[in-house]
Amino acid sequence: MSTKPGEDHDEVRRFQLHLIESGASICNRNRIMTGVRFLFRVTLRRHDLAAEVWHIKEPQKLPPVLIPEEVKRVLIMATSLQARAMLTLAYGCGLRAGEVVRLRAGDIDSEQMIIRVVQSKGLKDRHVMLPVYDLLMKASAETTLAIAADPKRLSARIGVTAVLHTWGSALTHHPHVHMIVPGGGFSLDKARWVASRSNFLVHVNVLARLFRGKMLEMLMDAHDSGQLTFFNTHAGLAEKRRFRRFIAALRRIHWVVHCKAPFAGPEQVLRYLSRYTHRVAISNRRLVAADNTSIAFRWKDYRINGQGGWKTMRLHPHEFIRRFLKHVLPKGFHRIRHYGLFANANRAENIATARALLHMVPPVDPQKQPDITPDALRVLPCPCPRCSARMIVIVVFARGCEPRWRPMPSTVDTS
Repeated sequence: MSTKPGEDHDEVRRFQLHLIESGASICNRNRIMTGVRFLFRVTLRRHDLAAEVWHIKEPQKLPPVLIPEEVKRVLIMATSLQARAMLTLAYGCGLRAGEVVRLRAGDIDSEQMIIRVVQSKGLKDRHVMLPVYDLLMKASAETTLAIAADPKRLSARIGVTAVLHTWGSALTHHPHVHMIVPGGGFSLDKARWVASRSNFLVHVNVLARLFRGKMLEMLMDAHDSGQLTFFNTHAGLAEKRRFRRFIAALRRIHWVVHCKAPFAGPEQVLRYLSRYTHRVAISNRRLVAADNTSIAFRWKDYRINGQGGWKTMRLHPHEFIRRFLKHVLPKGFHRIRHYGLFANANRAENIATARALLHMVPPVDPQKQPDITPDALRVLPCPCPRCSARMIVIVVFARGCEPRWRPMPSTVDTS
């Protein structure tokens, strides 16, 4: 290192430029500079030089994704039904090749739509979801986005925040999706904001018919590709002809889809959904009593309006636990998902564009801290009187106490 003031900092910068010119990757440069920073901070106690070491953030790249037509062609190329079932299971549920090979029929729970993977990566057991819940969320999001983009409807690109619920008030299995949709979106050319009417977005009958068609079509594709597995009383649905008759009956009934503006504003909607994002099936305030023979809890009969709809149900502890565990999603499953303008890839950019089109000022986060380095908080305003370098606070201690940090000896024996 140089003995002249200020030249040490230039040498650190030149070394980092040398790493760039030598063609070293961002990962290797960060690894090298981590060692250099440790040398300055710990060994040499040169915190001023450690502050000159910067880590570079690696650009994130989206992985290549096959379109649905390409996936179908890959699955059709399978030479046997077993190979096709293994490929569709691996692709639909995100399983590794070794996990698919070791999978047994008893590891698939069709009632809870869960696959138990034994001794996966890291010799740990894990659970993955069968694709039915994924199909439910995907179909509902695609339906809303497609109708909003229809030139006969809103003719706008909107955003969707979807939350999956799997339970009813009595802990029964009742999968459904709650969605938050803004009252407008970008025009198809992204040049202006298209607002919906204050009390109307799209007609619920149109939503219901399109959602029914998309959901049943996805179920048929999943059945044809071997992604659906049936057990017990539903084992007969594995036959293609019987499954088609089952689906045909669902096309003739009315599917319930509800769409309305919030009565108390968007804050009330967010407050309502926030009670379900980190809670499963039932809250503590609904529990009435519990003993070795039964568990009593309050549930609401939505067929009765008003307070008369609240009733008390008693279940055996085993039945209560069985109902409760049906709604425990496996680790890693995303119950909250964002689509359209709110998709994670371009959400920040789209929100900034929406604010610009609506002439809104971005809110200021009061809790956001300024982006400064840790050493900048400890740099004294006056330089060192001897070398004119920056002076950094090493430790602060009260009067009469001894500092915990001990200075390094002036000479180091390297023999």
